[in-house]
Amino acid sequence: MLSCKKVSLLVVQSQELPLRFSQKMSVGIHLLICRGCRAFKKQMTFLQHFIKRTDNDDFVDVNLPKQAKERIKQTLLNHF
Repeated sequence: MLSCKKVSLLVVQSQELPLRFSQKMSVGIHLLICRGCRAFKKQMTFLQHFIKRTDNDDFVDVNLPKQAKERIKQTLLNHF
């Protein structure tokens, strides 16, 4: 059984990168029994949709070089 801390990290990671099947299953089982993590996932999903829909000039669109994106992706994959 995954800890709430691990589940929260996987929920955040899943918004940017696909989870492995075993991770999806473990998170799903945890979410069935943990009300707090279900609420966290719901909040993160709301925030993600809200940010994507926000069309505000105050937000700065940062265009990273392909190497930087790949380095960030690898760091995330290695961390989780």
